[in-house]
Amino acid sequence: MIKKTYFGRKILIVVSVLYFASVISSIIFIFYFQNRLIETSAIDSAQLLSDALTEFRTMYTAKVVEKVKNHPDINVTHEYETIKNAIPLPATLSMELGEKIGRSLSGAETYLYSPYPFPWRIESGGLRDEFRREAWNALNENPDIPYFKITQYKGQKAIRFATADLMRPECVNCHSNHPDTPKTGWKTGDVRGVLEIIHNIEIITDHHKTGIQGLYLFAALLTLFG
Repeated sequence: MIKKTYFGRKILIVVSVLYFASVISSIIFIFYFQNRLIETSAIDSAQLLSDALTEFRTMYTAKVVEKVKNHPDINVTHEYETIKNAIPLPATLSMELGEKIGRSLSGAETYLYSPYPFPWRIESGGLRDEFRREAWNALNENPDIPYFKITQYKGQKAIRFATADLMRPECVNCHSNHPDTPKTGWKTGDVRGVLEIIHNIEIITDHHKTGIQGLYLFAALLTLFG
């Protein structure tokens, strides 16, 4: 009888250890899953915004700018707000659109930069920090592969997602021959700049908080009933 009781207790201890080990493993998995889910959501969100801005810029250039650029009464300029009968440059309008979309995404920021900024983009352009320099080098080596990093930005955890801004055929002449151009000799397909999307990950975490809390509650109840 004593041997049976001892054996039963031993089995109970083993089962209990295995049970709580599985619960702890589940909690660790949930924590890992949470981080992966948030990072994936941040990357997807940044990719979506980047693709939307790129597509908009391409369409605006082809369907609007190309049709009016030679019109004697219409100017295409970054100073369109102060000049009569003027429309914005594709880069100018796409960045303004990015700012408006960013505000609706609770603080997402968009930037377009290169080592060769036009005079009116010197303050916001240029390779001003380490990430910009890394992105420029990486995208020149592999223009088709986005470069991104999860890092601290303005004191908060954020994803910085960069894609190559390639020179389009209809843009070569303007960029090479504009009187204020910082660089000449552009060719179609050259990496002329970097489009960067910065998305606050803490905001994305808040969006997923309810679902993640449910998983933790389930793990807690499982432990309690166990």
